[in-house]
Amino acid sequence: MLPSTWGTGNRGRKPDGPVKFSVSALLRFFLFNRFAVEYIRNNDIQCAGSYESLIVEIRVPHENGFRHYAIGHEPSRTDWTEQEQAENERFDAEEAATLFFAFLDTRDVPLSFAKRDMSDMFA
Repeated sequence: MLPSTWGTGNRGRKPDGPVKFSVSALLRFFLFNRFAVEYIRNNDIQCAGSYESLIVEIRVPHENGFRHYAIGHEPSRTDWTEQEQAENERFDAEEAATLFFAFLDTRDVPLSFAKRDMSDMFA
């Protein structure tokens, strides 16, 4: 649950009227609290980093437990350096918001984004 004064500038005072949230304010809440959406049944999306530069990962159910993916702008290539891979998987808050809201609707990211399987790191 979001704090009742989130994004209102009231510094802990009860707001006078209805609280309105922007995508940016909601995403800041996700970022700074490293909030994972629906962390049940191994089906979640999470992000870490700053408002300007963050990574987004998803975990989805699989017959052997779960698969864990790093999300990128385009499919990974085997000839990429670590730096190129990191840049491909870096998002700003507005881009991440697109991924979060799509995941809430479909339990996946849009097909225009790439998924790099990282499941072996958790075995």
